[in-house]
Amino acid sequence: MEREERNNARSPYLERNINIFKLTTFLSGIRLYVVNVVLQPFVLSLYPSMTFVGLLQGLSGMNGLITTIVQPISGWISDRKGRKKLILLGSTFTIASLLLFSFAGFLGAAFLLLPSAILMGVSFIRRPSESSIVAESVKKERRSYAYSIITLAMVAPGIFAPYVGGLVADNFGFASVFLIAALIEGICLLFLSLYLRETLEGESKNLPGRDEFLLFLKRIIAPPSSVRGLYLICALDSLMWGFGGYILTGLMRKEFGFTNAQLGLLNSASNISWALLQIPIGHLIQRFGCKISLILSEAVGILAIMGFIFSNSFENFLIFEIPMGLVPALWIPAINTLIANATSEEERAETFGRLWLLRGIVGFPGPIIGGFIYNSFGFDAPLIANMLGATLDMCLIYFFVREQS
Repeated sequence: MEREERNNARSPYLERNINIFKLTTFLSGIRLYVVNVVLQPFVLSLYPSMTFVGLLQGLSGMNGLITTIVQPISGWISDRKGRKKLILLGSTFTIASLLLFSFAGFLGAAFLLLPSAILMGVSFIRRPSESSIVAESVKKERRSYAYSIITLAMVAPGIFAPYVGGLVADNFGFASVFLIAALIEGICLLFLSLYLRETLEGESKNLPGRDEFLLFLKRIIAPPSSVRGLYLICALDSLMWGFGGYILTGLMRKEFGFTNAQLGLLNSASNISWALLQIPIGHLIQRFGCKISLILSEAVGILAIMGFIFSNSFENFLIFEIPMGLVPALWIPAINTLIANATSEEERAETFGRLWLLRGIVGFPGPIIGGFIYNSFGFDAPLIANMLGATLDMCLIYFFVREQS
């Protein structure tokens, strides 16, 4: 608590971190969206199996197994040695992954897909440090707004980047998309190394010995009581969205044969609503709390998935992609705020990391199961499974989420 008070006292100095994150997150958003819209079609072009697409997504997607295994360890290190070095290292791994994906495209080498995906998963060592440095750069009462601003910076490129990425892939090939993305991430790395301020500067501690590390591993298995309900809810969320939502691009490519540019337009439609509503939603979360935001996120997702089930044309899918943008807009700042408010600065990054690890372990089989369900029962089946899981999660949110004062 003493360190938290010092952090609030120096927040005008540290708030410059928010400005640099706005810029680098915007650039990273361009990189993220041009890659995400073509990645699953790219994998299908080299290895045409939805189960394999699900495997790569389960390993190294946003909530993949490798993605999340590295986060509690990096969070634990971050709480002791500082935030900035891990952020820079994660950016370096991202560049390496993108370059390897590009080589796979130029060579037509499917065997490079797995190591490329592994590197992408490892790059998420930066995530707990990023979440923590945002919380530590502003006063407590401004955290949900700060998270919303950073989220907006990430999603704003989603208005145009997916379509541009799809066009580039259609006209110049998949490999060129990954090369452009690597260049963009290189610019981010340069800005972060020059301008990002360390929030734990002068307070880093030596890494402790084996006994404390074993205690840390035990804490992964048994999270603090203040966040156990959130952990359960996030784990189920990761599993059930893996059934359909996380592999939706691949499902639409496989089932309907949409071009990369069409897939980009679909992605852009959801990102437009996300970008337009993220800041108003951040203000609403500050006023009405995080719990209602999480419930609405799942409810809107259920309605959108139901629309996809009854869609049979590109135009129909485009309509129902618009409410899909509300799902992360309502979810991400609410979860980040609840975790930040329930933890002290000394254990915040570790707590974020443990949360993502649990999501990865529980959610890992989700995309693989979703691919298998699609192969066995068709397009509607994984989406129905997704809807049922979202309904259950909405009930758990109602009973287990408690607001932190």
